[in-house]
Amino acid sequence: MYNVLLLGDVNLAQRSWQIKKIGGLSELEQNELMKYDFVLIDNMDAGVTLKYISELRQNYNYFGAIGTIGNESQYANFHYSERLELTSLLESIERRIKLITDGGSVNEVRAVIKYLFIFQDSGLQLIQQIKNDKIYHTVIEDIFNIGRSSFMDLMDELKDVGLIESKEYVDSALSCNACTSELLKFNDICPSCYSSNVVNSKFIHCFKCGHVESEVKFTSKDYQLICPNCRQKLLLIGDDYDRPLDTTKCLNCNEIFIDGDIKIECLSCHHVHNDTNQLWKSYYFNYILRKDSDELFISYFKEEILYLFDKLNYTSKEYFDQLLKWMLMLFKRHKDEDFNIVKLDLNLAASEINLRALAEQFKNVLRTTDLYCRIGLTRILILFPKTTDESGAILLDRIAKIVDSVVGAEGQDSIKINRHTATQIIALDLNTIWFK
Repeated sequence: MYNVLLLGDVNLAQRSWQIKKIGGLSELEQNELMKYDFVLIDNMDAGVTLKYISELRQNYNYFGAIGTIGNESQYANFHYSERLELTSLLESIERRIKLITDGGSVNEVRAVIKYLFIFQDSGLQLIQQIKNDKIYHTVIEDIFNIGRSSFMDLMDELKDVGLIESKEYVDSALSCNACTSELLKFNDICPSCYSSNVVNSKFIHCFKCGHVESEVKFTSKDYQLICPNCRQKLLLIGDDYDRPLDTTKCLNCNEIFIDGDIKIECLSCHHVHNDTNQLWKSYYFNYILRKDSDELFISYFKEEILYLFDKLNYTSKEYFDQLLKWMLMLFKRHKDEDFNIVKLDLNLAASEINLRALAEQFKNVLRTTDLYCRIGLTRILILFPKTTDESGAILLDRIAKIVDSVVGAEGQDSIKINRHTATQIIALDLNTIWFK
């Protein structure tokens, strides 16, 4: 027997189901969803259905199966019918949920990664529909309200890790270089007066008077060619008339020309471009999860910090240790070869740490010559070459401000920061303190 939460006005009777019907999510308590095997939504309004699914996934952190009754929805995991067999689907979802239990802070990105693992390629399905200034969007963008830039950054990250791959090229679109909107209006304009009131036509040039006009103006009722200016009958092309290369006429200033200028106006921000080369180009691909990637996916999800900080100037523990010993010998001989090490200990259990924000902020502090090393999951060492005691104090203050801005007052116990000068490190047993 299935315990089912039915959302909407539809009535449904199933002998093997125990159904609770509610009119809206306001009637639902946070932990109540755990009692149900799946949620069924009356899909009378596609917009309302998407809103319900989005709220369930984001606000209620619900990753069970969601189906629709009535109309189908590309955001649901199944569509109800009397003959539907749900056992294999529900067992697969339950099994994958257990495999990817939360191992850190719950945020938008981690929710998306968890969704992709549980429901796999369904979240990457491209939808061709104008939304938020874009021609295409995906299921997970709509469900989790992710901006295009954030979504593409995540796709690049998952490709780097080896979790997804591009299945096939779908399309490309030009976008505004000011706001990235793909809603553009293209117009041919007159090169003289810049009016867009121009028409394409076939033109005739009368040799007798030199008049040039659209062929329509030269054609009489009996389909003879007669110059509207001098009334000369035009019989032979090359003797009486010819056809100029000009193909466009401005109805505003009567200028006739071959190639006009182009005006490209962004319908979102109204920025004007005069050349397609000024536009950005977006490429759309169908992405799929790589086969046999479950173990990698689980490892990435649980130890996301490893990837986030390893994107910095990362070096292995072995190389970091060797380099440090060499720098210590150099410092003993040349006191101007000073350096500092900043150590961060992350207490992931103390509070939720926005690791993405922390890693992004560190990019602004680290120089290209600074090196980062990770010891286990929660210890980070940053080596600052050519750094005096005074400069090290300034760096420490900057790092402390970054940590404070990310974790806030409530997360003061989440990250402990210590700084060591070259003079202090000489007296330390490195293997015991850091590398054991």
